[in-house]
Amino acid sequence: MAAELGDSWGQYELAECYRYGKGTKQDRKLAMFWYYKSAQNGYSYAIEVLEEIDTKVDEDELRQKNLEYKEWFNQNRQ
Repeated sequence: MAAELGDSWGQYELAECYRYGKGTKQDRKLAMFWYYKSAQNGYSYAIEVLEEIDTKVDEDELRQKNLEYKEWFNQNRQ
């Protein structure tokens, strides 16, 4: 919820979960999406991670993952 509400730390932690498969299926594209969101919100660790990781992820793919995530979130929100 914190990530969805724009919390940069929450976005970073969610990215870590997707990157390493902690508590969820590993998904590199979703990890990159949340790292970008966190970095855009100024979280310095996310910026560092993006500098270390191969960032050649297609922007259209990131947009599609965002739409898929929002749809999933809306269906599973309690």
